[in-house]
Amino acid sequence: MTTSTARRRTSASPLISGSFGNFVEWYDWGIFAVLATVFSAQIFHAGSDIAALLQTLTTFAVGFAARPLGAVLLSPLGDRIGRKRLLSLAILMMAGGSLVLGLTPGYAVIGIVSPVIFVAARIVQGLSAGAEFQAGSSYIVEHAPEHKRGLFGSVTLMSSIAGTLAATATGAIVTTVFDAETLALWGWRIPFIIGALLGLIGLYLRTRAPETEAFQKIAGTDAIVQSPLREVFTHHKLTMLRIFAISVYTGAYYLWTVFLPTYAHLASGLPLQQTLLGGIISLIVMFIALPFLGRLSDKIGRKPMLLAHCVGMALLAYPMLRLLEIPSFGVFLAVDIVGCLIVGFTSATQSATYCELTPANVRTTAMGIPYNLSSALVGGTMPLIATALVTSGNGQAVAFIIIGIAVFAGIVIAFMPEVRGRDLNAVALRSRDRAVA
Repeated sequence: MTTSTARRRTSASPLISGSFGNFVEWYDWGIFAVLATVFSAQIFHAGSDIAALLQTLTTFAVGFAARPLGAVLLSPLGDRIGRKRLLSLAILMMAGGSLVLGLTPGYAVIGIVSPVIFVAARIVQGLSAGAEFQAGSSYIVEHAPEHKRGLFGSVTLMSSIAGTLAATATGAIVTTVFDAETLALWGWRIPFIIGALLGLIGLYLRTRAPETEAFQKIAGTDAIVQSPLREVFTHHKLTMLRIFAISVYTGAYYLWTVFLPTYAHLASGLPLQQTLLGGIISLIVMFIALPFLGRLSDKIGRKPMLLAHCVGMALLAYPMLRLLEIPSFGVFLAVDIVGCLIVGFTSATQSATYCELTPANVRTTAMGIPYNLSSALVGGTMPLIATALVTSGNGQAVAFIIIGIAVFAGIVIAFMPEVRGRDLNAVALRSRDRAVA
């Protein structure tokens, strides 16, 4: 085996293990939402199917709310015991949660214990999701060649989209294969069990993959920070503000990649089947575009890409969302694709940007907390806010929210230095070292 072949295999192993695990995380996360209307009455015994569904969606929201807590509790482990171990723990928690969801007896069998177990499993998955992004991004980008960090980092979001698409496809298959009674009785459990099995594969890949050079260089040395939380809140507040500001783009991300089909259906009356089809097509286009956008950031820098997203959303959000009031599939598809591509400028760039912004010895903590907090506050609430505004006849207000967060992010990014090519092995002085200095 030649040296170049060995090098390619060495770099491919972390890329595959990091991205496959992220794929599983998003598959598990998505399948819950896809099948919520099917299993809600089985698990949550309420006065009506609508009430049961609302309780299920609340459980989904609880899992989302647990993400910032997961970032606080688990991110420091990535800086203390390594990216690889945190990734293994995260996928084990997510897969274990899916297995519990798939095997939990219904309300008719064990009563109130059924929804209690469901909520507990979702909290565990939420904690896991709160650790996955920063651990996976650090792992993949730290293994990347310096001139390909944007390209490698874009794979993180590609695997997220692939997981979402896989969840959607799996949901479509089981709802087609099984009749309504069988699906409600036990058919809905199969996708969750599949998620657990995929998680075991991801765990196997992650335990065999090598640790990153950036962590290996600080492991067992004085550079390891025993209290990463205290360190980042004491000395890296500006860095975390920048990451938080960039991450508010998740409002536009979730609006375009998740909720836009429902938004267009509510705003124009366009059949939901058509808008969902358009949403799938747009996600595929975005998936294909992400590596090219990531590679572009390797050539022109991270900052121009991030600003392009902010300017694009600030200028186009209002006209694009107003166009969705037209009941035309072609118009919807164009708006969805353009919006997903604008969102892609940040999606493809953020992993490399966050890694280059943060020192190696506090990287997962400094990335994870602001990203997950911003994602939960802005991205997680966007579908709910958009639904409330559209159904009350104030759909145009959604555009102003998107414009506002784009302007906020743009101002912070404008004063941020270009970070492309920074040394990922550089560490930050700890508090006690600063005191001595």
